[in-house]
Amino acid sequence: MKVWNCPSTGKTKVWYFPTHSHDLQVSDIQHHPMSSETSHFIEEQIAIKAALMDILRTIQQKAKSAEEESDVVSKDVNVTVKLIRERMRKKNMASLLHSDDAQSVRLLANKLMTQDPDIVLIYKPLGEPCVVAPADVGSLNEQSDVFMFGFQTKEQQKLMIEGCEHILVVDETHCTNQYDYLLLNMLVVDANRNGWPVAHLIASKSDENTVKHFFSALNEKCPNLEINCVITDDDLKLINSMNAGFQTDLRHLLCKRHLFKTFRKQLGEKAPKHLVDEMFVV
Repeated sequence: MKVWNCPSTGKTKVWYFPTHSHDLQVSDIQHHPMSSETSHFIEEQIAIKAALMDILRTIQQKAKSAEEESDVVSKDVNVTVKLIRERMRKKNMASLLHSDDAQSVRLLANKLMTQDPDIVLIYKPLGEPCVVAPADVGSLNEQSDVFMFGFQTKEQQKLMIEGCEHILVVDETHCTNQYDYLLLNMLVVDANRNGWPVAHLIASKSDENTVKHFFSALNEKCPNLEINCVITDDDLKLINSMNAGFQTDLRHLLCKRHLFKTFRKQLGEKAPKHLVDEMFVV
């Protein structure tokens, strides 16, 4: 682009040149637009929840192969983690139903219940009584500091019934967001030893008297559920809440990671420290 100001008339003239008037350098690539194919590829990968670094590596490999074939360097070699992360952020923001988290969850719960009233197992907004809850909810309505949102699709319920004939895995993840909420996932294992999620709970508290209402809701939705065995981490509150919610004394196994952790800890306390690594071989 060339800009020229005429002193006599005071007018400014602008000439636009669609091509460069100088020899191009590799450093000029950063000013080029990304190819539409790569942009579309990034959007597709974000949609299927691909890992950021996997997306970046694939783009760089494709750009390198194209350069070797055509001897032309493309903008795609300069695609950065920052660019992909920003695309991810914008997509996540666009998917929010509301800027306020509480209102967004309320809209999501209403949307799910409109699609299928049985999807939401339990829903208690923070500071409000339960919107959806099992019959034996008790004093949960009065607990203003409790938030609970549990859900399960019909397909997940079918998988749960089939999978529980063998084993049910319950996994807890604490401090999942800025509110330090609990995420609880229930999984069953298929014949190929792949885990499949069959129910989910997000809650502000993880104590036995709170979480039991989620399992009670599951029991109410599926009263004939037969659970052969349960695997959890080393948390008595969790297994106690399951026993209370399902109203039975479940057969319980400790997950392998926590079993090994406990075993090694006991070795460290009872055996000479220099022999622990030799004695503990997985």
